[in-house]
Amino acid sequence: MAETIEKRVLVRYFAAAAEAAGCQEEWLSVRPGANLEQILAGAVHLHGSSLNTVLARCSFLVNGITRRDLALPASGEIDVLPPFAGG
Repeated sequence: MAETIEKRVLVRYFAAAAEAAGCQEEWLSVRPGANLEQILAGAVHLHGSSLNTVLARCSFLVNGITRRDLALPASGEIDVLPPFAGG
């Protein structure tokens, strides 16, 4: 039987996203080839529906590049950026 090798991605939450998640950053285990939507669904599973509400309004950087639906490379970092007011 083939083993499923999981990888870990660092998710950093800012402002309202950090408040909804209850943390500023965390390492999440994901399956190889997982895309951003699947990873965020896992975060919502951990933290609840209030995070899902915030994520609907967020922008995302994957390894520093604005993305929405992207399979992550071997070492991924995701920044969750809610809308910011002001300059």
